[in-house]
Amino acid sequence: MRVNRDQIESIHRILMRCCAICLVTLSVMGTGDLLLADAETIYTNSSLEDVRTQTLNWMISHSEHEEWKPAFEQLWSTASPEHLTETVLESGLLVNPEIEEWRKIPVGSIYNHMESYEALLEKLTAASTSEKPDEHFMLSQVSLYVASTLTRSMEYDEAWELFAILKPEQLIDPGSYFFYKSICAQQLLKREAALESLTELLDQTEKIPTRYSRVGELMKIELESLEEESIGEIAHKMGDSERRLELGRAGRRVQKVQKDILDSLDKMIEDLEKQQQQQQQAGAGQGQGGQQNQGSIQPLQDSIIKGSTAPGEVDPKKFKKQGSWGDLPPKAEARARSLIDRNYPAHYQQAIERYFRKLATRPAGE
Repeated sequence: MRVNRDQIESIHRILMRCCAICLVTLSVMGTGDLLLADAETIYTNSSLEDVRTQTLNWMISHSEHEEWKPAFEQLWSTASPEHLTETVLESGLLVNPEIEEWRKIPVGSIYNHMESYEALLEKLTAASTSEKPDEHFMLSQVSLYVASTLTRSMEYDEAWELFAILKPEQLIDPGSYFFYKSICAQQLLKREAALESLTELLDQTEKIPTRYSRVGELMKIELESLEEESIGEIAHKMGDSERRLELGRAGRRVQKVQKDILDSLDKMIEDLEKQQQQQQQAGAGQGQGGQQNQGSIQPLQDSIIKGSTAPGEVDPKKFKKQGSWGDLPPKAEARARSLIDRNYPAHYQQAIERYFRKLATRPAGE
């Protein structure tokens, strides 16, 4: 078979194309991990000039006249990077009075401003699916302000609803978003969400305030060492229950937390009892260990919630004796105190006693 010159050149071009395709494919495959690493988002706070421009553009697009410009210029002539969010909200007020109602949401009890809160939440939810995020620039900054302030006021449930919708790339202060979101998640016992926000704060956000990094590092250490059903987790649940009661919230969620606390204490005491019995058996021999087991108490049965009117409901009448541990009989209570005193730091027993004393002071029915 004879091959002419044209055929040879055609085959040569085809081979060159195949080689090029192979090289490109190998290149992409070889750098796949690097491309994934480079894709990690790095957040940084917006500069004062960029925020001013974004705010001005939003105001122009949301007003028919520009009589607000002198007041805008006056605001920004004294603006500082430390108070950018406040300056943005003050600017937005010049064209949208509704912002003032939203700013009042964290003032006092959330229940006094529930209508405004729900309106803000509804608008933010609708904006989260918008194809033009720049149109909702002001809404995002207002929502972060409200969520952060609610967190400082310990209104974590409502703050979390806002944090769950907000997108850090649309915020002028993503550092504050991750910081307050992690606090909110920690207080609501959302361990994984808190750790995720702390990672984004500490590893993916540039130039965060020193207080954010120091507090964030401490929170991360605590959360990573927190074990399920541990005394530390029980203490967290007690703090959450106490907070809700202080805010006047005694509904099903609080009742469930209280039941979880008692269940966890039961399990912890039972586990400690088993450990002690095993140690006694190992030290005294199988025969003596069997005799000792006959005198042990049944912590789970002795500390079960008796006479509850609803699942998890804790009747304050049952806590009439100051310092008593709920429904625990005197023997079981003394045993529990002794076990916890020997196995855990003193402040844990103090926290448990303080929690039940607080329940004892609440009027029945609250």
